[in-house]
Amino acid sequence: MTKLIGSESGNSPFCDSVILTERSVFMGTLLQDVRYGLRMLVKKPTFTIVAVLTLALGVGANTAIFSIVDAVLLRSQWR
Repeated sequence: MTKLIGSESGNSPFCDSVILTERSVFMGTLLQDVRYGLRMLVKKPTFTIVAVLTLALGVGANTAIFSIVDAVLLRSQWR
């Protein structure tokens, strides 16, 4: 949550500059974190492959189970 510094009404140009500065700091930090994460993934390809395969397996299993539950329980013809 962003704290407003200045008048309570929020009509102060100072408030807008504080919010803008907080957003730009957040986006800069986020960009640094994404770059660092990508660097680490490229640096350790074995971990990257295992992580991607694990996520793919999890998403695939979740989709398959939901499809079965949807077909058998949610769209059953015996309602």
